Amino acid sequence: MKFSQFYDECSTMGNEMSCANSSYFYCNQSLKCISYHRVGDGFRDCYYNEDELFPTCHLNISNRFNCTSDSTKCLSPVAIDDGKGDCSKTEDEISNYMDKIRQSLVFPSICYSRLNVLGDETNCEWWPCHNAYTHCDGRWDCLNGIDELNCPDTDCSWNNFQCKNSTLNLTYCLPLVHMFHKRRDNCTIDKYIRQLYFYNGTNDIDRSYYSFNQSKCITEDNICNHHSERAYIQQEDVCLKKQMFGIIVLDNNKIHKVDNNSNDRYLCELQSKIIPIHRTNDRFLTPLRLGYFPSTTSTSSVQRFFDKYEQKNDIPKIDNALVEYCHYGVLTLFKGVNQTKTCLCPPNYFGSQCQWQNQRISLTLQFKTQVIISPPFIFQFIIMLIDEQGNIVSNHEQIIYIPAQECKTKFNVYLLYPHRPKHSSINYSIRIDLFDKSTLEYWTSWYISIPFQFLPVNRISTQLIIPEVKKTE
Repeated sequence: MKFSQFYDECSTMGNEMSCANSSYFYCNQSLKCISYHRVGDGFRDCYYNEDELFPTCHLNISNRFNCTSDSTKCLSPVAIDDGKGDCSKTEDEISNYMDKIRQSLVFPSICYSRLNVLGDETNCEWWPCHNAYTHCDGRWDCLNGIDELNCPDTDCSWNNFQCKNSTLNLTYCLPLVHMFHKRRDNCTIDKYIRQLYFYNGTNDIDRSYYSFNQSKCITEDNICNHHSERAYIQQEDVCLKKQMFGIIVLDNNKIHKVDNNSNDRYLCELQSKIIPIHRTNDRFLTPLRLGYFPSTTSTSSVQRFFDKYEQKNDIPKIDNALVEYCHYGVLTLFKGVNQTKTCLCPPNYFGSQCQWQNQRISLTLQFKTQVIISPPFIFQFIIMLIDEQGNIVSNHEQIIYIPAQECKTKFNVYLLYPHRPKHSSINYSIRIDLFDKSTLEYWTSWYISIPFQFLPVNRISTQLIIPEVKKTE
């Protein structure tokens, strides 16, 4: 007999004839007592499997998954979607039924994906090509690439495209004002643009090239209708999708440099970082994604028509005193006669140098649905700290939850007490309200007690089961 078999028998067998505590479940063949919470959790705690064969719905424990194929079997939330079917028809494995739903695109991707998954792109042609959803997603949704300018991960200055010549191991920064499309007679044979052009000469460029700087919005007419009078008309400030539906600028486009004689040669290739559909929730946060803002100003002047540099591995010198100044925060320096240091503290710390811990609740949440909710919903959770009278304190948090994409995601939030230090005479609890994000209709609520109120930091983790039907009262 292998050691693993000895271990399995020793860990799941006992010698108890009964349970001294009535809150325990007795495995009558394995002679072992276990907590009722471990009954029907998808894990064999008793050698003869009494805990998993028991008709768990008779226990009347709340927040359990009821197998539709067996009305007597109610599973613990930890057994749901754990990779093995505990219900006779495996309906507890939500992933078996959610594959198609997960492939559905959420709202931001309906009009801005090249995959027509939903087949419902109603009125997409009236959307601007540059908005919070398309900015810096790695694809040129606008024909002049303005939606891919000024991204946080670029090494170039304002309004410059970054491209690389792998053969020479050189990276270039090309100003938008020197970028061009080459016109075609029509685009019906080939709708893809595979080459872009760079020109900084002193002579006027041939009319077969159309400048990115000629208008704020480049349309299909500007590129694909060489002899059209409309190709030279000043365009509107807002570029709509309907003006460029028939043409696509490919990712990693090749850039050719045009000389004064209108001859061109290969210069470099665009650097594109496509964000996969399943990682759209990992997108960065920047004010540019929230709307249109005035352009930032720069005091630096560009001497050459593009910046050219070799990749360097220089490590900048760091002042250790500055590194340690803010403890758990981020240091900001304001230049002047006396360089002023200011610390930006995370919510769990405070003080001039982020040196003190806030009294708080560290809350970890995971959400589950017992059944597939159709059509797919987007939920909004409002998480609040309330006192004994039900008054809501000023600090609260919000979570946007998409079951089709985030069924296994764990969310971490901090709830800060309203006073420093916390009033020991007041007991608090947590209230969580759930709403349908699309209609703002109320769905349900949960109340979570806070144990050990005397602790300065309380860590709570829980799993919430979203009911299939919203509450009506």
